Amino acid sequence: MGTSSSSLSELLTNPHLQTLSAPTPVTINDPYWNQLLSFSCQIPTSSSDNRLLEEAVAALCQTFICNNVESGNLGALIRVFISRADELPMSVQCENYVFVWQTYNALFIIRTLTLYMVKNLSHDQVVAQFTASQGDGENESETDVETLDEKFISCLMRILITSPVSSYTYTIHVEVINTLLVLLSVKLFNDKPANHMQFYSHMMTGSSHGYATDLVKVLIENIVQRMPCPQRSFPSSESQTLVGDFFYNVGAALAAGIWSMFSFPITMATGSQRAKTDESKQSTQLLANQSTLLLLVLTNHCTAGVNPYREALCAFTDKDSVMTSTGKVTSSASSTNHTSVSVDVDVDVRGRQAAGDDRGEEGDSSVFQTDLRHLYQCFSEHLNSDEMTLLLYLLIHQNTQCIHFILSRTDIDQLVVPILRILYEAETKNSHHVYMALIILLILTEDEIFNKSVHDLQIKDLSWYHDRAIPEMTLGGILILVVIRTIYFNISRMRDKYLHTNCLAALANMSSTFKSLHPYVTQKMISLLSLLSKKHQRLLSSHVIPIDQSETSANSAHNAEMDEGDVIVLEEVIRMLLEILNSCLMNALHHNPNLIYSLLHKKDLFNQLRTHSNFQDIVQNIDIVLSYFVTRLGDLQSSSVDEVLEVIKQGSLQFPHDRMKKFPELKFKYVEEDEPEEFFIPYIWSLVYNSSTLYWDSDKLTLFPK
Repeated sequence: MGTSSSSLSELLTNPHLQTLSAPTPVTINDPYWNQLLSFSCQIPTSSSDNRLLEEAVAALCQTFICNNVESGNLGALIRVFISRADELPMSVQCENYVFVWQTYNALFIIRTLTLYMVKNLSHDQVVAQFTASQGDGENESETDVETLDEKFISCLMRILITSPVSSYTYTIHVEVINTLLVLLSVKLFNDKPANHMQFYSHMMTGSSHGYATDLVKVLIENIVQRMPCPQRSFPSSESQTLVGDFFYNVGAALAAGIWSMFSFPITMATGSQRAKTDESKQSTQLLANQSTLLLLVLTNHCTAGVNPYREALCAFTDKDSVMTSTGKVTSSASSTNHTSVSVDVDVDVRGRQAAGDDRGEEGDSSVFQTDLRHLYQCFSEHLNSDEMTLLLYLLIHQNTQCIHFILSRTDIDQLVVPILRILYEAETKNSHHVYMALIILLILTEDEIFNKSVHDLQIKDLSWYHDRAIPEMTLGGILILVVIRTIYFNISRMRDKYLHTNCLAALANMSSTFKSLHPYVTQKMISLLSLLSKKHQRLLSSHVIPIDQSETSANSAHNAEMDEGDVIVLEEVIRMLLEILNSCLMNALHHNPNLIYSLLHKKDLFNQLRTHSNFQDIVQNIDIVLSYFVTRLGDLQSSSVDEVLEVIKQGSLQFPHDRMKKFPELKFKYVEEDEPEEFFIPYIWSLVYNSSTLYWDSDKLTLFPK
């Protein structure tokens, strides 16, 4: 460390690190800090890199936390960082990149030490490390309102808000976000509620909360722009990975060019990687990835109380929106223009004092504006990740303008098709990912115009659908197919009642507007009903036990109870499928000759269903339809499919709807659970654990069940 060359194995004996971890205080004006911060390193961009570094400095970190209570050197290092960070915008403007580099190094050391503390100390002990005093007048005065850790958090936020992202500041922006994630990760290792943790309190209700709106705006812009990591200009064989020389001589680096100090290597460290984590992609879009994770963490904690980050996420508007005379915000951008997201993105790097220029007409401090066209395209292109799907869910569930903008699009297929691919590939996806994609669909189907428009959009590129070759189909038909396939998957694998419920709710919302359904779609619908009906009959038959057979063991009683539960669930699903068919026949019979054809082909399916008390009333309506068309087709002999369909089409125009019993309209609305944090907090931290590129020790986690 310092101006000498060091490898990982030499870090324990590095004199500069030994001075930092010693019990002797180092004042903030000591020349030592310039020596400590004059190192250059290959920045770790994967969890394996970070693990190697943590293991190399673990003993030093342990010595540091033992002595820091006496030395207060963490506080001194933080003050050095804050003083440098305040000059960062000017340093970038003046191209003083050595100063930028040293500022990054200070934060890198702070983050490394903090992560070790968070993993190995209690919440209160971590706070004590930040508040340890040097007792030499360097600390805050008694009249200071902000504590040092609160000043530190505010400083981190100011960097993200006021310093524009460039090739030379990219690494600092990533490191600031990583540091904020590390501070908030106390939740991973402690059982306390987040609102009782000091770092969360500072960010939600302390002086830092004033930066919330601008921070959310910056994070969203990072996500949309997806600025790639700058490439190292002269990677050497020794510095390709952390396994080689992690720290190399600063003089040589300066001679070769300052660019290398602020760049990420494209070559990643080798070794075992976490499952389902595409580290190559993360390395090229690291800022966007980390920004998404931080935004999710900030907006999903402390939701029962004050959370200014969630308020900002829920309230931002489209920069092309206009205010109506009634005070309602409407968007004028519903075109299908696919402008590249890297062009014309309104990035605010002017800081909090100027941020009001992008606020609504009323100057609401929780409202900012962004380009929803670019955000829409970003989601369309990157929904394959859990993080982006979850962020989309939050926006369409909480941000009124965002859902209105999405529903106004004439190219809604650009967003819906990626969602359907998530469901189609459920076997390879996280179950939470599948569930969130399904909830997004359910929310979209609550809109009547959406339900109609999906049947007018023809989709030709179905290469990802491997069950059957389909050259072309309406978006509505694909949606129904994939949801039915998800139900099949759930029956055979997951057996999740709530997944069934939400799948059927989405179909039910669409049922009255089904239009021109493809024969393959209608066959799948009826086949699903047939499968469930047979399964229902088997379960009912298994309950018939001869009187002389007395199996009264606890095992058989338990199995009988499970079978009874399965029967109840199956009956609910069958009932819902019948109601979906009935709704279509009641409201869109003349638009769906293929459905009627499929019903006639499988009319024997209803023989057993019509005798069941739970299905009789619905089946009566279906019987009326079947009887009507059987009569109409009675005179045809050896007719072709086309001839039968023609008779069905003509008969549909004259069908007597008044004979059918009317049922309540099928409409379902998604309602979030009473305590959503119980689901979202573990889910979000599992995403941070798997894809943040930081290393988390699984043995020390308390948030996840063992």
